[in-house]
Amino acid sequence: MEFSSFSLQITPIEEVSYFSDCFSVIFNCTKKLIQIIESSNPGAEVESCSTTSTATEAILIPSEILWSGTPLTELSREDTILLHEICSSLGVSPELLDQILPDIRETARRCDSNTREIVVNLHVTSYNVVQDSDEQDDDAECAICLEKFDHGNEDSSVEIVRTNCKHVFHDRCLLRWLRRCANCQLPYSCPLCRGIIFSTSEIDDE
Repeated sequence: MEFSSFSLQITPIEEVSYFSDCFSVIFNCTKKLIQIIESSNPGAEVESCSTTSTATEAILIPSEILWSGTPLTELSREDTILLHEICSSLGVSPELLDQILPDIRETARRCDSNTREIVVNLHVTSYNVVQDSDEQDDDAECAICLEKFDHGNEDSSVEIVRTNCKHVFHDRCLLRWLRRCANCQLPYSCPLCRGIIFSTSEIDDE
């Protein structure tokens, strides 16, 4: 189950653009993904982890679309498709885009003739709730060393760790992988899916 919330700040800038028939819309987009892992065991603590990314994107939107008094839901099919194509590089969902575009259009309609630039600060927080399971397949194996997990292993120093993307490894194998990432100045990613495990600022020096 995944759901999102967002906060929006729109600021017009009084500056004449070289594109008099378009608005330059600068998006400063910050996305935060919070993954909540709910254990299937009653009374177990709920785990969570988060990753954050930021991006700045400048796009040009025709003034006639932004100045139009037509509600967004009643725009022509061609104008609706054009808006979504223009904004597709922002990496936000079409549903979220439909929520923020009316505010951008209202800001553009209030701008005077010397204003052709709008700065949009968008903060999106997504929550992904997943169900954890402590059940381990007897045939499961570490994807790094390819050895099966031996639940009867007498060596207590060998532990099994689960990443936030739900993949399971020997702790010593994953540590070697993370050190390799550090040596190559690469993000700390999952060896299987390359999903970011945590940012470089969050790992302790070993």
